[in-house]
Amino acid sequence: MERSNLEVKIEHIEKVLDGIQRDVRGIAELNTELKTCMEALKESVSQRIGVVEQKAEKTENRLWYIVIAVIIAGGMPALIAKFLS
Repeated sequence: MERSNLEVKIEHIEKVLDGIQRDVRGIAELNTELKTCMEALKESVSQRIGVVEQKAEKTENRLWYIVIAVIIAGGMPALIAKFLS
């Protein structure tokens, strides 16, 4: 039994639709993977920012200690001179 031209076209359309559905599922899976990767990247960046902030805070505290030490050291000769006089 020979198939009609319409049946051949319908079969072709069904194959094209199956291909489109497969592609859409693939895109959805890729989108989910990308979202997962982006979340992991955001978490990693957040952790790194936290570490950098902690280091900056420690550095700032050290700078204040250095400033205080310089002020004290600068005033020491005047205090020594005052005590000796």
